[in-house]
Amino acid sequence: MKKRAIRLVGILLLIILVSIACINFRLSNQNASSKEIINKTKIPNQSFEMNNSADCVSDEDCVPAQCCHPTTCANSQSKGVCNLLCTQDCVPGSLDCGQGSCKCINKKCSAVLNQ
Repeated sequence: MKKRAIRLVGILLLIILVSIACINFRLSNQNASSKEIINKTKIPNQSFEMNNSADCVSDEDCVPAQCCHPTTCANSQSKGVCNLLCTQDCVPGSLDCGQGSCKCINKKCSAVLNQ
Protein backbone atom coordinates (compact mmCIF):
# COMPACT_ATOMS: atom_id res chain seq x y z
CA MET A 1 0.00 0.00 0.00
CA LYS A 2 2.84 2.42 0.88
CA LYS A 3 4.67 1.69 -2.36
CA ARG A 4 1.49 2.39 -4.31
CA ALA A 5 1.03 5.75 -2.54
CA ILE A 6 4.67 6.66 -3.20
CA ARG A 7 4.29 5.80 -6.89
CA LEU A 8 1.10 7.87 -7.10
CA VAL A 9 2.80 10.88 -5.50
CA GLY A 10 5.78 10.44 -7.84
CA ILE A 11 3.52 10.32 -10.89
CA LEU A 12 1.62 13.41 -9.73
CA LEU A 13 4.87 15.32 -9.20
CA LEU A 14 6.07 14.29 -12.65
CA ILE A 15 2.81 15.50 -14.22
CA ILE A 16 3.10 18.83 -12.38
CA LEU A 17 6.72 19.33 -13.49
CA VAL A 18 5.91 18.53 -17.12
CA SER A 19 2.93 20.94 -17.00
CA ILE A 20 5.12 23.74 -15.63
CA ALA A 21 7.74 23.10 -18.31
CA CYS A 22 5.08 23.25 -21.04
CA ILE A 23 3.66 26.51 -19.68
CA ASN A 24 7.13 28.09 -19.53
CA PHE A 25 7.86 26.95 -23.07
CA ARG A 26 4.60 28.45 -24.36
CA LEU A 27 5.24 31.76 -22.57
CA SER A 28 8.78 32.04 -23.92
CA ASN A 29 7.54 31.37 -27.48
CA GLN A 30 4.75 33.90 -27.01
CA ASN A 31 7.23 36.56 -25.84
CA ALA A 32 9.50 35.78 -28.80
CA SER A 33 6.66 36.17 -31.29
CA SER A 34 5.56 39.42 -29.60
CA LYS A 35 9.11 40.75 -29.97
CA GLU A 36 9.10 39.81 -33.66
CA ILE A 37 5.83 41.68 -34.15
CA ILE A 38 7.17 44.70 -32.26
CA ASN A 39 10.41 44.72 -34.26
CA LYS A 40 8.52 44.50 -37.57
CA THR A 41 6.13 47.31 -36.65
CA LYS A 42 7.73 50.63 -37.54
CA ILE A 43 6.08 54.00 -37.34
CA PRO A 44 7.90 56.46 -39.58
CA ASN A 45 9.09 59.75 -38.13
CA GLN A 46 7.77 62.40 -40.45
CA SER A 47 6.12 65.80 -40.37
CA PHE A 48 2.36 65.86 -40.57
CA GLU A 49 -0.19 68.26 -41.98
CA MET A 50 -2.99 69.59 -39.77
CA ASN A 51 -5.60 67.05 -38.67
CA ASN A 52 -3.02 64.27 -38.73
CA SER A 53 -2.39 61.67 -36.02
CA ALA A 54 0.34 63.76 -34.35
CA ASP A 55 -1.55 67.08 -34.07
CA CYS A 56 -2.29 68.33 -30.57
CA VAL A 57 -3.31 71.33 -28.51
CA SER A 58 -2.12 70.17 -25.07
CA ASP A 59 -0.05 67.37 -23.50
CA GLU A 60 -3.27 65.54 -22.61
CA ASP A 61 -3.95 65.02 -26.34
CA CYS A 62 -0.81 62.86 -26.71
CA VAL A 63 -0.33 59.16 -25.96
CA PRO A 64 2.35 56.58 -26.87
CA ALA A 65 2.01 55.62 -30.56
CA GLN A 66 3.12 51.97 -30.20
CA CYS A 67 1.55 49.37 -27.95
CA CYS A 68 4.83 47.94 -26.66
CA HIS A 69 8.04 49.81 -25.80
CA PRO A 70 6.84 53.08 -27.39
CA THR A 71 9.37 55.51 -28.82
CA THR A 72 6.99 58.00 -30.47
CA CYS A 73 3.68 59.65 -29.59
CA ALA A 74 0.41 60.29 -31.41
CA ASN A 75 -2.89 62.06 -30.82
CA SER A 76 -5.07 60.01 -28.46
CA GLN A 77 -8.01 60.14 -30.86
CA SER A 78 -6.01 58.40 -33.60
CA LYS A 79 -4.70 55.66 -31.31
CA GLY A 80 -6.05 52.18 -32.07
CA VAL A 81 -6.68 49.28 -29.71
CA CYS A 82 -3.61 47.47 -28.39
CA ASN A 83 -4.14 43.72 -28.18
CA LEU A 84 -0.50 42.62 -28.00
CA LEU A 85 1.09 41.02 -24.99
CA CYS A 86 4.17 43.09 -24.18
CA THR A 87 7.24 42.04 -22.27
CA GLN A 88 7.80 43.65 -18.89
CA ASP A 89 11.25 44.88 -19.95
CA CYS A 90 12.24 48.51 -19.46
CA VAL A 91 13.67 49.04 -22.94
CA PRO A 92 16.28 51.84 -23.06
CA GLY A 93 15.32 54.75 -25.32
CA SER A 94 11.60 54.05 -24.94
CA LEU A 95 8.87 55.54 -22.76
CA ASP A 96 8.86 52.35 -20.65
CA CYS A 97 9.05 52.53 -16.86
CA GLY A 98 8.74 56.31 -16.68
CA GLN A 99 11.83 56.93 -18.84
CA GLY A 100 9.89 59.59 -20.72
CA SER A 101 6.45 60.92 -21.59
CA CYS A 102 4.38 62.33 -24.42
CA LYS A 103 4.25 66.13 -24.77
CA CYS A 104 2.60 68.53 -27.18
CA ILE A 105 5.44 70.57 -28.66
CA ASN A 106 4.73 73.09 -31.42
CA LYS A 107 1.27 71.50 -31.89
CA LYS A 108 2.80 68.04 -32.55
CA CYS A 109 2.85 65.06 -30.20
CA SER A 110 6.44 64.22 -29.30
CA ALA A 111 8.17 61.65 -27.11
CA VAL A 112 10.37 63.38 -24.52
CA LEU A 113 12.89 61.20 -22.69
CA ASN A 114 13.95 62.13 -19.14
CA GLN A 115 17.53 63.31 -18.68
